[in-house]
Amino acid sequence: MSLSIATHSAKGPTTTTYLSFLASLLRKYGKAKFLCNVQHVHTHLITCGLESSTYLRNCLIQGYGDCGAAEDAHACFDFLRSNTYSWTLLIKAFAENGFLEEALNVFRRNPFKDVVTWNSTITLLVHHGCCREALDLFYSMPNEGVMANNVTFLGAIGACITLENIEDGQKVHSAVRNSRFDKNLAVSSALINMYGKWGFVDMARGVFESVFTRDVALWTAMIAAYTWSEDLEEALHLFHQMQQTGIMPDVILCVSLLDMCTKLRALEEGKNLHFIVEDNNLAQDVMVATALINLYGKCAHIHDAQRVFDRLMGRDVVSFNAMITAYEQNDCGEKSLATFYKLYSRRISPTIVTFVCVLEACSSLAALKEGEIIHSSIVSDDLEKKFVIQFALLNMYGKSGSLKDAKNMFSKIPVPNLLTWNSMIASLSHNGESEEALILLHQMQIDGVEPDDATFVSILTACSHSGYVGYGKYVFYCMIDYHSVPYTFGHFLALLDILGRAGRLEEAEALIQNMPLEITGVAWRCLLGACIIHGDEERGAHAASRCTIFEPWNALPFVMMSNLFTIAEHN
Repeated sequence: MSLSIATHSAKGPTTTTYLSFLASLLRKYGKAKFLCNVQHVHTHLITCGLESSTYLRNCLIQGYGDCGAAEDAHACFDFLRSNTYSWTLLIKAFAENGFLEEALNVFRRNPFKDVVTWNSTITLLVHHGCCREALDLFYSMPNEGVMANNVTFLGAIGACITLENIEDGQKVHSAVRNSRFDKNLAVSSALINMYGKWGFVDMARGVFESVFTRDVALWTAMIAAYTWSEDLEEALHLFHQMQQTGIMPDVILCVSLLDMCTKLRALEEGKNLHFIVEDNNLAQDVMVATALINLYGKCAHIHDAQRVFDRLMGRDVVSFNAMITAYEQNDCGEKSLATFYKLYSRRISPTIVTFVCVLEACSSLAALKEGEIIHSSIVSDDLEKKFVIQFALLNMYGKSGSLKDAKNMFSKIPVPNLLTWNSMIASLSHNGESEEALILLHQMQIDGVEPDDATFVSILTACSHSGYVGYGKYVFYCMIDYHSVPYTFGHFLALLDILGRAGRLEEAEALIQNMPLEITGVAWRCLLGACIIHGDEERGAHAASRCTIFEPWNALPFVMMSNLFTIAEHN
């Protein structure tokens, strides 16, 4: 209904129905941030002589505030016979538009301050990150003769959590006890949440034990405290104890426990939770199903993940993302791509996470054509400038052998970080462009980015491909002595490959024997491969015998030795 239609259809400009209509318009326009429309309604109020209505003035303050026009909201307030609600709306208008000092000034001038006003202001300050100011207000309440209530304490506890200050937390907790709100379920849950997030599980448990009538939120908070401390055994013990009291788990609790099982790769515990989820008819909840897909994907039970996904009726983009990721993590790149196309066929809009996941699948498959198609979709969705997308595209093109596109994507990144430098260097190295990889290492350091262990693995690989034995050894020792990057098995393996390719087999064998890390069959297989290339039967036989000690189940060394003897016979 338009404004003009409403004007003519209403019985009169001051009827309750019409005033309610104007108020709803202001709220609607404010929520949509249609400032011009709010101004249009304001003009109409003046024309109809309705501007003096406190009710509509408050709606104007709210509308202007929601549209970011704090000064206009203030102007409306100045012409108003204000009440408590008016002051609260003005405080909100200033606070939500970043004028926090002005909001506090309005709060101090407010002659109608009651606990609701205090609560609103504290909540707004916490919401906008001004947690110290929120706590200062909270601490001043007793001096102003205002008694805090449960809402006040929830705001103060929220401020403490953000500040991560144990002294403030204990001070607020003491105030809770003194005010006899320590048995309030919402406040107690918030305190448990606070202590749990800080790792003070015993303090959280103390709050939990002091409350005798518990709801699911309180149990969830306490179980979550154990999950944050990665104490899965106690979390599950408490979970079963909760069920014995007759309280059924909710979605939030099940997701929290499943996420912890995923993090700890606790498959059996996760499967037991899956049974409980089924028994409580929660398996069709998208959040729960997604958590199950993540669990089975991480634990390499891809068929179980697929079964959960296939049974889920209301699949959304998040559940699709989880399934795409699960396939990619388990080397099922083709299925990952197929699931991505299925998402499109259902007219579900992909997110940044979707594109990153499916580009990872393209990278693992070196599927350049599919990667290019997905890139065009990213451009259509105007997401190419997002860093995570740029990084995923850079990886995909590099691993798919399209160095031209990889270089082009790298050039589009305004300020490359260590990850992007490493990705570009690795792409050049693995595609045989060793000289460019070494030049890029130099440029990276000029730009003030220090190389890490991954950088040096790529550089050593580049040296191996180009036969730069001396430079490779120099890079290896510079990594340790100059850059203070701790060596890993990957670095030694790369150096071993450099020596092996160059035919420096005696030196390579000495490197293995003097390696300051635990030797594995991989190192001896690397030497065996070099012996085959250079026809060193004696050293190859020794390397093969060492392989069988470390990997008695592996028949590959015997096959490799057979090849070595065959080559020797033909020569």
